[in-house]
Amino acid sequence: MKRILVLAVVLGAASSCIFTNDDSSNPCAGVYCPAGQYCSGGLCYDDPCDPNPCPSGQYCSGGRCYDDPATCDPPCGAGYTCVSNTCQPIADPCNPNPCPAGYTCSGGRCYPPADPCIPNPCRAGEVCLAGACYPAADPCNPNPCGPGQWCVDGYCYGEGSSCDFANDQDCVNVAQAWWCSPDGHVYVNDCTVQCAGLGMPYACCGYDPTRGDDACLCCAEADCSGFTCYGEPVDPCNPNPCSPGQWCHEGYCYGEGSSCDFIDDQDCINVSQAWWCAEDGTVRLNDCVTQCAGLAPYACCGFDPSRGDDACLCCTDVSCGGLTCHP
Repeated sequence: MKRILVLAVVLGAASSCIFTNDDSSNPCAGVYCPAGQYCSGGLCYDDPCDPNPCPSGQYCSGGRCYDDPATCDPPCGAGYTCVSNTCQPIADPCNPNPCPAGYTCSGGRCYPPADPCIPNPCRAGEVCLAGACYPAADPCNPNPCGPGQWCVDGYCYGEGSSCDFANDQDCVNVAQAWWCSPDGHVYVNDCTVQCAGLGMPYACCGYDPTRGDDACLCCAEADCSGFTCYGEPVDPCNPNPCSPGQWCHEGYCYGEGSSCDFIDDQDCINVSQAWWCAEDGTVRLNDCVTQCAGLAPYACCGFDPSRGDDACLCCTDVSCGGLTCHP
């Protein structure tokens, strides 16, 4: 093994030491300190325990004197020291607590309190201060962008602009949303068109809790149950696109006798008539007075909560038992 002789000059309390080994991972391997010094990290320091300042029966560590637990018979266990041949608990350097309020004492040393904002307990759009959550400043309120632009995190995007937050959406109104598409460009997403392509009769732009973001909500019912729309859901039959004498159903127009595949669905036309997709798959005009004749003295077309749909209501009293008749 090659051996070299190096004179190392160290700073502070450390002094010169001889290093004679150049291939060891131990920084003190081959370091020889003068008498009264010890090696740490490859440097030599004065040894506060040489010469030993402690009286007989005690040992020195870091310049402090401790009773030797082995001088007791039997020897003292962990956490005890020997004092006058008696095992006594070692004094707790953290009792009494020497630290300022909020600090933690361990081994006699004071440590600052843990950061109550790590991990962050706040929701998106909030900031944590001293463990409490506060609304974050919204760089888009007031809106710094011009008409026809989308503000995201304080930046303005027009339709066709490049974007790197794919699938993020923000409602513009009840039927439209700004959208960063998967191709990395900004578009105005028309919820009515999107939902019609999925065969859903109602559409709105609103908050989708499953995404945690705004989105086009395609709904089977007008109230878009479970979702919060940015206004009233869009009804494809309001305004009615059909000609007089036709039934608008989910945006499509049906005349009497037309084929239909939504069997037993009904929509009131007035207080006594309803469009009806009969069991044979054809559209008929259902006359509630005729249907209820012989069954009950009163009849109206209205909402039947047992069906969750419009229907002819055959009633034993003029109030129809609290059911809501069509005006």
